[in-house]
Amino acid sequence: MLLNEVLNAPVEWKTIEDNDYGYAARFEIGGLTYEFVAETEDEDHMDIDFFLMKKDGPTTAVTNTGNALQVFATVIAIIKKVISKRKPATIAFSAKEGSRIKLYDRLAKLLPSIGYSLVSTKTNAGGKGYEFAKG
Repeated sequence: MLLNEVLNAPVEWKTIEDNDYGYAARFEIGGLTYEFVAETEDEDHMDIDFFLMKKDGPTTAVTNTGNALQVFATVIAIIKKVISKRKPATIAFSAKEGSRIKLYDRLAKLLPSIGYSLVSTKTNAGGKGYEFAKG
């Protein structure tokens, strides 16, 4: 399967929260449960994160399940839905682990295609942060 085909084939997800404070969704791939969260500090800014739900709690560590592209495709589809509904002026996300940073670097390259430009990145001992602005 080609990369573009995989990225255009997200799995179905279920909205588990949709209110003034944010949006959350849950989806399953390969028998594993993932959650996506978009928190809105105010109506103009959105922080995005996603993680694997494990018995001992959520983890953002890359798990090498072999499902990364399908997870990524689903996260992108959810982001597109949330952005089209909420229309935040800025979007931010951050990563701590090196493998997660590589994944988020890819995501950063895709956001301009849906109307958000990279404004800044900040790298420090705690990881890397990304901020995007509409337009």
